[in-house]
Amino acid sequence: MCVFIQCINFKFIKVKKQLTIWFAFSSLFVAVFSIPLQKKLTNVHTIYKTTLAVLFFSTHFLIAQSNFQFGFVIKNNGDTLKGKIKYIGDVYLGKTCTFKDTSETIIDFNPSDIKAYRFTDDRYFVSREITFGKEKTKETVFLEYLVNGKANVYYYKRNNNETRYFIEKDTSGLVELVYEVGYKYKDDKTFFYKTTEHKLILKQFMNETQSLNNEIEELKQPEHNQLIRLASKYHKSVCPDSNCTVYKKKIKNTIWLGLSSGVSIYSFVYLKQQLYLTGTNINLTAHIQITNSNRFFIRTGLNVYSYKPFERIFSIISIPAHIEYVKPFGKLRPMASIGISLAFPIAGIDYLLDKDKKIIPVPFSANNVIFNDYFTFITSARVGLEYHIIHKLAIGFAINAGYEGIIGPKRFELLELLPFWVFNAELGIKYKIK
Repeated sequence: MCVFIQCINFKFIKVKKQLTIWFAFSSLFVAVFSIPLQKKLTNVHTIYKTTLAVLFFSTHFLIAQSNFQFGFVIKNNGDTLKGKIKYIGDVYLGKTCTFKDTSETIIDFNPSDIKAYRFTDDRYFVSREITFGKEKTKETVFLEYLVNGKANVYYYKRNNNETRYFIEKDTSGLVELVYEVGYKYKDDKTFFYKTTEHKLILKQFMNETQSLNNEIEELKQPEHNQLIRLASKYHKSVCPDSNCTVYKKKIKNTIWLGLSSGVSIYSFVYLKQQLYLTGTNINLTAHIQITNSNRFFIRTGLNVYSYKPFERIFSIISIPAHIEYVKPFGKLRPMASIGISLAFPIAGIDYLLDKDKKIIPVPFSANNVIFNDYFTFITSARVGLEYHIIHKLAIGFAINAGYEGIIGPKRFELLELLPFWVFNAELGIKYKIK
């Protein structure tokens, strides 16, 4: 297994350096993962800590990588450049457009260098000079174009603590929807305040439609969805024969269904001894998109783990709740997820003979804890690689490490904690149903 992963590493060194580094993380995990099989898990504590640390660092590395998405740049002379644009945080997008052309050359455009840029069928940024604050500071930035209509609405995130919105009409220039919160000091007392100037500005810009005043009054602070809704209603009211353009992309609720199976190693305390089991797992999963960028998903479903220690059957059903990242473009897509699972032992059986020598099943127990009466939470991290055969179909390989403890049937009452570790390696298939 380790040799196989290392060969894949070598094959893709020339394709993408970040992918090779990510594979190095995965190779290290698989190498560590194979140690228990070779040495009969003689030091499970060290192995567990190493593998889980590798998984979390690999997950952090993968998600931290910048992402380029298809888009175009409009130069100051009106010419259009098609390629890919770096999709990162809003603060960065408001100051810099990092563009990659068809020859893979990367260029950083400042707001003064170009007229606008846009991600294909998605977010749209235009270069504008803005005036903001009490000091009337002027700055040329990339404003995100939210609504293009009778009243244009723009958004700009200057830093992590400073978000600003602007409105514009043909009959007036660009005006900030001023909103401030803070503290004032008077007579040795501290007062919290928040302004309402944004409401007055909106009423002035939309004075032809008095019916929107109540909705404007309910707008406690400028916010994407409410401003888009207000501007759209205003446009429809004053210009019913045409539609305004909303550039903010809506989440498409993409859903993938997955089926996978593999091998697992399960370690726990039994009769005051550490027991190591090998078994199989089968997983039916759903991956539900939660962001516009087609990168982050909620991963849930149903996992079944089966082991047979000695003459016993030991099976668990778990329901995962993971936040999953998948690289959104290309045939080969790294992925990672972290989260928890709620697990229920469904078969923990000892086979004994009664007085008539008939075989009877009894609950399988360890340290006087009957497994069938308990549930457990598994905290785990998972990394893998998907190959997208066609638009709606992908195959993949994943590895997982998790830690769990037994919790009693009374809600959140910790009765007894046993050290449980789970290690999985699996192959699977995914199909896009929506």
